Amino acid sequence: MLSKKTDSRLLREERKKRKRKEQRERARKRKKEKILSGAERTSDGAENLSNRGVVQGFDLNIEFGQNEGTLSDWLNPKHQHFRKDFQNEWKNCFNSDLKKAFIQEDKTRIKKLHVSNVKFPFVVNSDDHCETSPEAYEDIVPILKSICEAKGLSRNEVALYDPYYCNGAVIRHFARLGFKNVYNRCEDFYDTILKQRVPKYDILVTNPPYSDYHVKRLLEFSTNKKIPCLLLLPSYVADKPYFKKFCKSFKLVCPRKRYVYWTPKGLRGKEKKQNHASSLGTRTSPFPSFWYINLFHLSDAINLEELYHSQKETIKVVVNRSGG
Repeated sequence: MLSKKTDSRLLREERKKRKRKEQRERARKRKKEKILSGAERTSDGAENLSNRGVVQGFDLNIEFGQNEGTLSDWLNPKHQHFRKDFQNEWKNCFNSDLKKAFIQEDKTRIKKLHVSNVKFPFVVNSDDHCETSPEAYEDIVPILKSICEAKGLSRNEVALYDPYYCNGAVIRHFARLGFKNVYNRCEDFYDTILKQRVPKYDILVTNPPYSDYHVKRLLEFSTNKKIPCLLLLPSYVADKPYFKKFCKSFKLVCPRKRYVYWTPKGLRGKEKKQNHASSLGTRTSPFPSFWYINLFHLSDAINLEELYHSQKETIKVVVNRSGG
């Protein structure tokens, strides 16, 4: 049997424990209320508030406008756009209405960025609708800078030409890298050649359709023009018989990590739901691809091996690869 003194001490300790627990609960509640402050609670609050752009203290326009990536990217620790602070708030502070609002806003923004109503003035193969990833363009910036220096041009002045149109992402990606003079329009490339309406350019940079005859015709065009070209092509092109007559003048810049491509939503009849979707499109990576580089008259002035020597862990330069 416990003495009155011991019993009294246990009761005090129990009250202290309850008090500390209540304090923690109040602190957690205050933090949650701070996040949820300004909320207008309605039965369909998440959707209504989302339409106004402000959801329970969060300005969705700021959240999605100032942070790259999508909601799934922010919550994925393995993604480059992962946001640790946001993940913690999502787990510990966001209620169901706020989560629904973020999810709805994310879907809406992705849909706006994806859906394309492009009417192509030429025959297309839906499997060719793949936009180049920003990472692939970032890998060739050293070459573009070297060409600019050799030609005495700035990034704003140098004229880049991509004759194959998908959804115009190439212009946005190059603009982020400082190259603002990019020609990429929804027109028939082969018709412009026939009618001699090919625009003047300093560098040809393109990821052509891989089906049918496109790669072969592009190689013929670029070789005849003798203007520096950077062509993103499948690895198997280097082993094609038609490439043999071009191979001695081309060098291959090969990423150690396989490039992915992005298909704008709506440009393919059937899309696999399991493929990752983001603001860039639906991800696909059908086969390895390399940059096929021909600098023509600048080949002696620009040494690609030296240019990528410091990046040999991520980039490999292959010289004079023969077919067969």
